[in-house]
Amino acid sequence: WTDLSSLQRTKLLAIAGDTLGLLLRDSQIRILILNGQSVVRNVEAVSGILLAQREMPDWTLPRKSRDGIKGVAYSGSINKIGQINLEREVIVLGFNHNIQSSFGVTNEVKRNIRRWIVDSIEEKTA
Repeated sequence: WTDLSSLQRTKLLAIAGDTLGLLLRDSQIRILILNGQSVVRNVEAVSGILLAQREMPDWTLPRKSRDGIKGVAYSGSINKIGQINLEREVIVLGFNHNIQSSFGVTNEVKRNIRRWIVDSIEEKTA
């Protein structure tokens, strides 16, 4: 992904958006969890929506030379991806940190993200 130009990324998202839409439409998936800022932005692009953002202070990644990297939670719902109508609302939850590769993602930050996901799902499905 990082080796692609902006134009190549845009074209790939345009093509792949419908594929993701078909996969979601034909599945029983009701909740999407987005791991990382790039994934959040790309899902927003292919679904044509902007997710609500909220800064999460207890998700801040520590850094010695600066204040740390702030955590951001994203939430919303989608009913269309690309040109595909999903025929239902799908809950979307995301976070800006890329859990498996972000330097400094502590166990505490992971626990806080996990807790937020569980609480958000309970709130949105109650």
